[in-house]
Amino acid sequence: MNEKVYFGGLPTEPDVKALRSAFPDHALVPGKVIAYGEASDVIRAPYGSARFQTVTSAWRRIVEKETNKIIDVIPGEAFVVLSESEKVDVGGKKLREAGMAARRSFVICARVDVLGLKEEERLRLSHLQDVQGKVIAAAQLRGKKRLPSA
Repeated sequence: MNEKVYFGGLPTEPDVKALRSAFPDHALVPGKVIAYGEASDVIRAPYGSARFQTVTSAWRRIVEKETNKIIDVIPGEAFVVLSESEKVDVGGKKLREAGMAARRSFVICARVDVLGLKEEERLRLSHLQDVQGKVIAAAQLRGKKRLPSA
């Protein structure tokens, strides 16, 4: 019989604390690279495992919330702490990704036969289309790097 101590799996808090001890907030300066192997050794979970993903995601989320430091990834290699400029770049990338998802959502909703919908469903569809339009429009805005004015 498979018995779990916790309903939702093992808690992440002890491993997150271990990561925060090994890589303290004050040491997380822009450009700091933490190899996946280093993090893996700290939490004793192999890179690529669900446990590694769960714990490191929780760690990154907590660090971001408490310190405003964004820890991104170098795929297949390491974590990296972003500079302010890199944060802007990643934010733009995420917005473009949201725009692509919104465009796909728009295409799906455009294929809905409204005659087959109830009034409440028509209202939901209308709301979705409004939101999709706003997200798509926002994603089309291109942020340009500007020099500060004198």
